[in-house]
Amino acid sequence: INWPEKTKLMQRNWIGKSIGADVTFNVDGCDDKIKVFTTRPDTLFGATYMVLAPEHPLVEKLTTEERKHQVEEYKNSVKSLTEIERTSTTKEKTGVPIGAYAINPSHNKKIPIWIADYVLQSYGTGAIMAVPGQDERDWEFAEMFDLPIIRTVQPPVDFNGKAYLGDGPAINSNFLNGLNVKDAKAKMIKWLEDKNIGKGTINYRLRDWLISRQRYWGTPIPIIHCEKCGEVPVEESDLPVKLPYDVDFKPGGESPLTSHSDFINVKCSKCGSDAKRDPDTMDTFVDSSWYYLRFLNPKITDAIFDKDKAEKWTPVDMYVGGAEHATMHLLYARFIHKCIRDLGLLNSNEPFTRLLHQGTITYQGAKMSKARGNVVNPDDFTNIYGSDVFRLYLMFMGPFEMGGDWSDKGISGTERFVNRIYDLFEQHKNMLSEVNPSIEYNLNTLSQQEKFIYRKTNQAIHKVNEELEHFHFNTAIAALMELLNNLKDLTACSKEIQAYVLNRFAVMLAPLAPHLGEECYNILGNDNSLFENPLWFKPDENALVEDSINIAVQVNGKLRSTIEMPLDSEEGTVKDAVFSDEKVTKHTSGKNIVKEIYVKNKIYNIVAK
Repeated sequence: INWPEKTKLMQRNWIGKSIGADVTFNVDGCDDKIKVFTTRPDTLFGATYMVLAPEHPLVEKLTTEERKHQVEEYKNSVKSLTEIERTSTTKEKTGVPIGAYAINPSHNKKIPIWIADYVLQSYGTGAIMAVPGQDERDWEFAEMFDLPIIRTVQPPVDFNGKAYLGDGPAINSNFLNGLNVKDAKAKMIKWLEDKNIGKGTINYRLRDWLISRQRYWGTPIPIIHCEKCGEVPVEESDLPVKLPYDVDFKPGGESPLTSHSDFINVKCSKCGSDAKRDPDTMDTFVDSSWYYLRFLNPKITDAIFDKDKAEKWTPVDMYVGGAEHATMHLLYARFIHKCIRDLGLLNSNEPFTRLLHQGTITYQGAKMSKARGNVVNPDDFTNIYGSDVFRLYLMFMGPFEMGGDWSDKGISGTERFVNRIYDLFEQHKNMLSEVNPSIEYNLNTLSQQEKFIYRKTNQAIHKVNEELEHFHFNTAIAALMELLNNLKDLTACSKEIQAYVLNRFAVMLAPLAPHLGEECYNILGNDNSLFENPLWFKPDENALVEDSINIAVQVNGKLRSTIEMPLDSEEGTVKDAVFSDEKVTKHTSGKNIVKEIYVKNKIYNIVAK
């Protein structure tokens, strides 16, 4: 998928796919076992201690009597910390031993068991084998509490750091010694599986999505709660469950639907006994995760969406939305799309082929907010300048994905640009009633001025097409500004060429300033709407290739003139033109020409003494 790399990385990290192994450690002196997940099973020989999350279910059972008070104090001290705070790389490592020992299965030696806040019960198994030689956090912890450090991967000779995270031959690892990390992982996983003390596995950071909300607005959860049957799904024939309108919204600590007896009190669809509907509604993110499918045919009543239309029109070609949705809406939509695909209702793997994040418009260098008093009200400016000027200025401020800083003065420049366009078209009112321009023109039949303007128009069409395709609206507008400047001598062209150029200018303008584009299109004499059956022009490819070039002429390193020559002119032809130029001869007359260098189609250098 063509998405911003940063967004894809955020989703990868949020999903948190980890390929590794589950390893089972026996606890010394009892029958309990502790399972750990590690992405580096090859480093098992270097595990010198074990760390459990303070919330791990075995902590209370395994803690020795003399350690209980210290362990309880530590557990209480971390209760107020968030997961982000606990896993911060800048936070000083803390922890306490519980007095018990695990047996490292690679060499059957005892290693101490600690609890520490940097291990989370919500990830993996809530326990880690600590290998300080190959893990930065484990190294910091080992240094802090004077625990053994054994390297299991040989660092390069010039390595002066602490924990080594790179590749290299295995060391201090018995039957793994000499293998690179990849091969050592594979061999250790096989050894664990052969010994029945571990297995290769994949772990995820991703957690369940709790979708129930105690709100009125949302899709009712189609579950009936029956004292006899438990949770019973609403019969398919009774779907969808619709929200009642006569609801009391006064706060009461529960969903407003709870107090609506006609909605809540129902018969069990399984046994017919008195039962109650689930009063919760779904998180509205559930609905926004597949709305693009429903929009294709919102009136269909016998299915959630029109399967034929969905298979024809999805995935969405271009999706624009904020980066703040990276790990919420954009992730949920992908999940639900793939789920619907697995049900056989879709033939595409992803909901959105291309994703673009819009930038933020700032004011006075800061994000707009009422607290800062730097909010720009669009209505104030559309009332003065009109929506097209406002729209053009927003697009011209900077790249779409970056936004820009608003300037009250800057918009007046855009207004002048719009007025110049309007004046130009007013001068050519109803021109299409007089002439009927061709789709293309033979360059050889045009005058020099016509050829120049014809080329510039088609170059602009090519440029605008390219820039709009990539959402580079600012440079598309710049291309129109440049073309407008090149049309100052448009009246020197035939009326056919004038109509050809202006018709295309109006069409290029339309997606950027729709009201102005439509009006300009009609001013020329077109009696239909530009948007009823959208018109777009392709450039004349022949006009994109220049047949002349400007060549800079330097005398003794200083630019003295610029001459226009046919493309790929030979040196002799260029030389004749150079020494016929008064600006050049002014600096060479009466002097000895020591050297001449011609770089084809670029520059003619003269050294004169």
